[in-house]
Amino acid sequence: MRGFTREELRLVLKTYGRWLDMLHRCNLPSNKNYRIYGGRGIKVCDEWQGGKEGFFNFFEYVSKLPHFGEEGYSLDRINVNGNYEPENVRWATAKTQALNQRRNIFVTDLDGNEISLSAAAEKYGLSNSCINSRYRAGYRGEKLFRPTFEPFSYDGKTIHELAKVTGLSENTIRNRYNKGWRGDDLIQPLIKKSRPRVQKFPDND
Repeated sequence: MRGFTREELRLVLKTYGRWLDMLHRCNLPSNKNYRIYGGRGIKVCDEWQGGKEGFFNFFEYVSKLPHFGEEGYSLDRINVNGNYEPENVRWATAKTQALNQRRNIFVTDLDGNEISLSAAAEKYGLSNSCINSRYRAGYRGEKLFRPTFEPFSYDGKTIHELAKVTGLSENTIRNRYNKGWRGDDLIQPLIKKSRPRVQKFPDND
């Protein structure tokens, strides 16, 4: 068996460092980046775990990917909420990774797990705009994740009928409903901000 050239050895050692970094941030709670990797459920596939065999399996796969060993490229997950596993890793530039990275807010889902807001939207069948709007409005727990596709119902009336009765617009009622408002909260009147009255004084001229 032939030995490594200096360049081949450099690539092996560099890839070994990337492999160790990947394992540490997913497996070691003491790692400074564990919270945003292993702490939110990101894992390394069994095939790439362990000692020498795990590294060889990892190297065998990633060394065949485009841009392996090129300057300016590092390991990246294609799905930022997915695991380190075949078909979900690539070598990408910092610019590509920045575009792929989601500056997510993390929330506790109904199962008690900490997940990103975008992952929660996918899990509960909500649009990103809907769940972000709810989050900014202060909703958490069931109100945050309540599905928008459940049939509308309030005292047997449709949104159109309710708008006529309450004097609210259909958009106001629909937006409130999609944000998780129910019961009397759904039909409470809008609070109109009154302008301060300016008192007029008679002219003394």
